[in-house]
Amino acid sequence: MRYPTLPTRRTALALVALTTLVPGALTACGDDDEAEPEPDVGDADLVIEAHDLDFDEDEYRVAAGEPLIAYVQKGAVPHTLVIEEVDGFELEVDGSRVDKGTVALEPGTYTFYCDVPGHRSAGMEAEVVVE
Repeated sequence: MRYPTLPTRRTALALVALTTLVPGALTACGDDDEAEPEPDVGDADLVIEAHDLDFDEDEYRVAAGEPLIAYVQKGAVPHTLVIEEVDGFELEVDGSRVDKGTVALEPGTYTFYCDVPGHRSAGMEAEVVVE
């Protein structure tokens, strides 16, 4: 019969150091107690989430007029949101989790993208259909 071996002194010291220097290192992933709260988008007409180098959707829909747009950062990478067909509109998430703004949009299709160098070419572009 083979009995389990005890950890070596080196292994035990490494575990103590790991748990001391990195709190929570041995806890399960996805602990809901420490989950970051969802950002407050209020009464936004359009919510666009920026993930690492992508938006949460390829196409969005919103009513014509002056919609309130909420731009939500879902990660640590800074992003901007600009509209190709509209000069002067920009939202930015860099450390803040939400930026909001309104813009006058006539019915049609618009291209929203992140103008941080390299982000648009990596896929941070989406169509917004304004009805």
